[in-house]
Amino acid sequence: CESGCQNTNGSFVCTCDEGFQLSEDKVHCEDIRECDVFNGGCSHTCVEKEGSYSCSCPYDHRLNQTDSRTCYDVNECYNDVCERGCQNTNGSFVCTCDEGFQLSEDKVHCEANAVIVPFADIRECDVFNGGCSHTCVEEEGSYSCSCPYDHRLNQTDSRTCYDIDECARNISDCEDICENKEPFYECSCTEGKYVVDGDPSKCTSRYFKLDK
Repeated sequence: CESGCQNTNGSFVCTCDEGFQLSEDKVHCEDIRECDVFNGGCSHTCVEKEGSYSCSCPYDHRLNQTDSRTCYDVNECYNDVCERGCQNTNGSFVCTCDEGFQLSEDKVHCEANAVIVPFADIRECDVFNGGCSHTCVEEEGSYSCSCPYDHRLNQTDSRTCYDIDECARNISDCEDICENKEPFYECSCTEGKYVVDGDPSKCTSRYFKLDK
């Protein structure tokens, strides 16, 4: 045996260290690829190691030490990155200024407004896209975030968008097979059927001819 050996009645069984499993020859050991099964349980990136694995996070997130699998957003505002006010966003931050001041070009420091116009509309979308993950829409005295037609706005933060499963909701135009993908869905035909006029959303059987 390459690693451990357990004697049995008239024979033996080879064993492996934790994180390894017996290969097909039942003698040698091979590394278990934990990341191949549900991404190793990691919420973001799974990193294979010899005899083990670990989870890692994007640069603006930190690994949860409780489960060592999930990542949480880092609140950059705790590091006093802004001269005045700071608003934490998912994966980033936005600096704010007191009334009568505006952000300078570095988006961190504040400077006095050259001309103060009463009730002048602030263009929120000009600063980090208003915190919107997709489209920022300017409105008089405010703004809102919007999403592509195949996405929906997250009602929790009103900023991020999530993909909708058109297939599960039966709102696709597929006649046969519908497969949800990011950001769109794809239509196809089952075996024995053919695409009609190059349109994968329409299918016809092998011996059936559509009337024109």
